[in-house]
Amino acid sequence: MSPSQSKKKRVLEALYAFYKERGDFVFSNEEVKQACAQIGFVNPFDVTKIDSSLVLPDALIADNAFVIHLGKGNHQFVFGIDAGYYRFETVPESFKRNWG
Repeated sequence: MSPSQSKKKRVLEALYAFYKERGDFVFSNEEVKQACAQIGFVNPFDVTKIDSSLVLPDALIADNAFVIHLGKGNHQFVFGIDAGYYRFETVPESFKRNWG
């Protein structure tokens, strides 16, 4: 875990490392709050909100993992980033020029 990473990424990596070692990838909001307190991230409600695979921590990307919401305050690390995030096609240069 790199100290230069954002605190949000550091919280996610800490949670992922803990649950990966345990072999159980389900975790709760309470556990997110505890990890946030240890790392000093002030918004535990933002930790599991990840709009793009580009902002996932390196450890999750390396293991092809991302977070899903299970409901009732629970979340899970699952595998198959491409199943969770859509990879947009590259916009052709000719199309970009027409945007002015």
